Amino acid sequence: MAITTYSELQTAIADFIARSDLSAVIPNFIALAESRLSRAVRAQEMQASTLNALLDGAIELPTDYQEWLSCRWIGTRTQDLAFVEPDSPEWRFRYRPNGDPQMFTIMAGNLEIRPSSTGNIKLYYYKTLTSEALADNNTSNWLLAKCPDMYLYTSIAEYHLYMKDDARAAQFLVLAKAEGDKESIATDTSKFNPTRPVDTGNQGSRAPQNVPLAPGG
Repeated sequence: MAITTYSELQTAIADFIARSDLSAVIPNFIALAESRLSRAVRAQEMQASTLNALLDGAIELPTDYQEWLSCRWIGTRTQDLAFVEPDSPEWRFRYRPNGDPQMFTIMAGNLEIRPSSTGNIKLYYYKTLTSEALADNNTSNWLLAKCPDMYLYTSIAEYHLYMKDDARAAQFLVLAKAEGDKESIATDTSKFNPTRPVDTGNQGSRAPQNVPLAPGG
């Protein structure tokens, strides 16, 4: 059957699991699948940007922020900023207090720059998939349209985790990844990688952090 809407996805999951007593929790499986996929998938459709005025050398992160792509200061001139760890010597000491901004970091839900300055920040970032979560009043999104099998298999994996069957869950997560690869999500600019390093900014730089798609991650 075609899966193009939230309702059709719920029906497909119900057909797979064949458990009428669990119909009420199928939306929970989908929500958990979206959280898992949001951590594992990077696609062009998830890219966004925002332009905000600096206040005391900082801006608030967007509510749908997941991972930064690039950061640009727009002031007396335009400057692309380098990310540094918030506890690094570069952030604490190695900057010219009266110079133009050269670096940024992520702390406590804010993006901060150094040296501090006025002006604007243009932030390019990946937004969360959960910001486009399926619901009765949001019956589709780009991922369901592009790769419904990923939604289906990941939701079924969440069902098996609910049933404490890690082995079956792992099988369906493998199927989900295969569908992601088939739809060309795993490319230089569109990535589906269960072990990719995810930089939310809160954990620091792009060092590997092992964010698995498999159970237990």
